Amino acid sequence: MAQSQTPKVDYDGLFKAFVTNSFEDFLLFAIPELYEQVDWQQPPEFLEQELINALRGKYKERGKRRHTDKLVKVQLLGGQARLVYIHIEFQHQPETNFARRMFAYMLRIIMKYNTDDIEAIAVFTGGPPPASELVYEHRGFRTSKRYEFASIIAADQDEAVLIASKNSFALGLLAAKYAYEARDDEYERFKLKQKVLELSLKSGVNDEIIMNTVIFVMEFMALPEEKEQLLEQQLGLFMGTTTKPYMPVSERTKRFTERIYAAAHDGKLPSEMIKEERQRVEEERQRITEETILRMSQQLAMSTAQIATALDVSAAVVEEVLLRRVGE
Repeated sequence: MAQSQTPKVDYDGLFKAFVTNSFEDFLLFAIPELYEQVDWQQPPEFLEQELINALRGKYKERGKRRHTDKLVKVQLLGGQARLVYIHIEFQHQPETNFARRMFAYMLRIIMKYNTDDIEAIAVFTGGPPPASELVYEHRGFRTSKRYEFASIIAADQDEAVLIASKNSFALGLLAAKYAYEARDDEYERFKLKQKVLELSLKSGVNDEIIMNTVIFVMEFMALPEEKEQLLEQQLGLFMGTTTKPYMPVSERTKRFTERIYAAAHDGKLPSEMIKEERQRVEEERQRITEETILRMSQQLAMSTAQIATALDVSAAVVEEVLLRRVGE
């Protein structure tokens, strides 16, 4: 009987979703001095979709992405409402002119939000990048440009430090480091995946963060189906439970995560949490859309038809938002 193939993995997409759900841990790991200054009573705002909408149809680059992976606005502590924009890019495969793309995104954020308070972080989740992609620099005759941004390279992280950390993002980096180191050794990847999953389950943080971390690791360190089944049998013994309520995630992750929910949530169905999260995401998307419509109308003096075309919504939606929000 032929062995099944390892499924394809959207590495960048997994990290984007993971950091959205674990942003505080990410910032604590990436820029601890900024983390200490953030007013966490004010929820961070994820603005990447807003920036995409504002730049739609502009700054096209043939064959290249032209939008950020993550753009997050946070408010700092203190009397004045100082805002900092955190730009995050996730990169698994090598890319020519990556540093130049980081520089271009920085310029677009400045133009859109009229701010210089930008902290940019590149997270390399595969092989280590060349040094030339860790800073953008160009010299002309009388003009020179240099843009430095923070870099986190999973493959270069200290294994012992990541293991000792209770930080969920550190465990995500550990999964990426192990996946790279065992990229050509399926047996070694199996052992390392089991190790990082057990570390996640023993991390001692709240149930929601454990679930986010476990799902991320299960998906990021994908194995052929028969090895996934063997892994979940061993982890089932580790968890001490075999209960299986329903959870709509990928097949190889579903069996494992369902047991965690059953053990940790006293019978609460995981579908309830997923429904709540989807509702939260939809409400956030609606809020960003409405604020963008208001800005286009009030600051750019765009007509209803122009706004509808730019945002790919109906004119009726634009009119309804304007009528409701202008009077607020």
